[in-house]
Amino acid sequence: MILVTGATGNIGSEVVRLLHRTGERVRILARNPGKVANVGEQFEVVSGDLNQSETLPPALAGVTKLFLMAHAESPPEIAGRVLRAAPGSPLRHVVLISSSTIYLEPSEPPSPRKLASRADAKLTR
Repeated sequence: MILVTGATGNIGSEVVRLLHRTGERVRILARNPGKVANVGEQFEVVSGDLNQSETLPPALAGVTKLFLMAHAESPPEIAGRVLRAAPGSPLRHVVLISSSTIYLEPSEPPSPRKLASRADAKLTR
């Protein structure tokens, strides 16, 4: 089972469609399950919010892979919250896609090394 967050957005909806076409079982985490109809296919939908830890364990139950699309100022914090909610799940692969670089100062060019360092620091807390 693959969990996709951000499935009602441009990238997330395409990820869901592509996974479905390849025969994968897809679960969608949605703050507003009514918006999932925009994806156009029938999938397992779980109501939840990446900012509300208590909603994450049901979404992660039985999930082995996660596409974590986080539009937030601090994707490492959100990733950490999700991973802490997953100790009992069989989750083994996580793909983090984020638009967090829009929050960098213009004088601070997006450096993969700098972003990875920030993520490591936040995830190991």
